[in-house]
Amino acid sequence: MIKEKVRKLNYDDFVAQVKEDKFKVEEISYNNLIHDMQYARMMHPRTKKDADRFNVTSVQDLFNELCAEHKEIIDIHTYLEEYMNRVEEALEDSDKIQSLQSEEIEVYRIIMRLRGYSAYKSNLAEISFKLVVQNILNEKYEVKMSDDLDRILAVDLAVLSRDEDVAHYVHVTKDSQFAHEKLKRKSGQVVTVLDSREIDFFNSDGTTQYYRNTKGHVLALYDDKGKNNHIINGVYIFKDDYVRELLEENYGECDKSQYEELKYIRRSKRQTRKRGFGTVSWIED
Repeated sequence: MIKEKVRKLNYDDFVAQVKEDKFKVEEISYNNLIHDMQYARMMHPRTKKDADRFNVTSVQDLFNELCAEHKEIIDIHTYLEEYMNRVEEALEDSDKIQSLQSEEIEVYRIIMRLRGYSAYKSNLAEISFKLVVQNILNEKYEVKMSDDLDRILAVDLAVLSRDEDVAHYVHVTKDSQFAHEKLKRKSGQVVTVLDSREIDFFNSDGTTQYYRNTKGHVLALYDDKGKNNHIINGVYIFKDDYVRELLEENYGECDKSQYEELKYIRRSKRQTRKRGFGTVSWIED
């Protein structure tokens, strides 16, 4: 997957590809996507709210899957084409959505396309952060990216001190009030996991609930004004000074214990949550 493949890509190579416009980000009009979203919100406000809550699990790891398949970082057209194919399949599988008028179903497409666009740019920003750390602080830190970090801890990167029991759990996101609130909401969220330490006669696979804790986690923020990042051909590339200062300011806020727990746990396909006086379970793809 790309989180492994990118280790072979250094900072200079990545920046060169960005400058060559390999990822073609600006060929997709963000303004048009926003215009479509605003129109959908104005014409179909209730459907737009429902679409905001619509999730397609098959696209969660799509960026990594496609990069592994193509053996390189794919461009935004390749990503969005497959992204929307999977969205379309999910829409067709929903009887509730298929019962809507065609204009309302289109609202779901509009919202999901904007979400896919943002996810692609965020993935490139995550790669940028990782490569900046490796480029300027490689002697001090090692950087980890994995599906378990993402799907269990809800963390984009773990930046681990090579010499001390110090870790930075980094959330790479666009600078907005929504991003700050989203991080707060992640703390205390529950994920059903299989924990090898919990296996016994009564619990043959170690199923248990993992409670996320984002205290001391780090927000790496990018924006369109270029405060913390360069913007080249629509790609956010973090500035060296910002990354260095961010890690210095938050040094010692977290240890490696959360990362070390991933040796024992993995996300269960069957997720369970308490709802009122009962529980709800579902199988993830």
